[in-house]
Amino acid sequence: MVRDELERGSLLGARYVMTHLGSAKELGKKEALAQTVTMLKKALDGYAGTTKLLIENSAGAGEIIGDTFDEIAHIIKEVGHSALPGICLDTQHSFASGYDWRTKETFAEAVEKVERTIGIKAIKMMHANDSKVPFGAHKDRHEHIGDGHIGIEGFKLITLFAKKHDIDMMLETEYDKVEKDIRVLKRLRG
Repeated sequence: MVRDELERGSLLGARYVMTHLGSAKELGKKEALAQTVTMLKKALDGYAGTTKLLIENSAGAGEIIGDTFDEIAHIIKEVGHSALPGICLDTQHSFASGYDWRTKETFAEAVEKVERTIGIKAIKMMHANDSKVPFGAHKDRHEHIGDGHIGIEGFKLITLFAKKHDIDMMLETEYDKVEKDIRVLKRLRG
């Protein structure tokens, strides 16, 4: 399935295809991580297309794989393929899994964690979502920009970070206020 999506992406001229890694519920994390690496190596074996695969971090509900950048860094390193260059950082998922984007101090701590594990250069794209749930809640619940627990100040830091590092941002908020969300992000970006 991953390989098929990459092949289709190459035909379409897409830069990236993103994937979530699934659940370790039946196997436990250690075995599930090993199987994830094996599956990704198999999917990328002999792949020479132009579209790259990105792992999207998860919010960490239940036994979901990829809620920490440590896990994702391990997977990327073990797979060791140029078609898997990094991640799509989802702001809400990372906030829910323990990366606090709200203040200058906590933002700096979160960025340091990212740099220490996967590295800033591995962030190839961001999904911009505020959070309906509090910090560390381990639930995937997107909110409109500035209306959630990350808030406007957090998104100002996020957009300036993305601009500084030339990281594309995509909204995943509900359509009812998406135009407002775009205006807010553009204003914050400066």
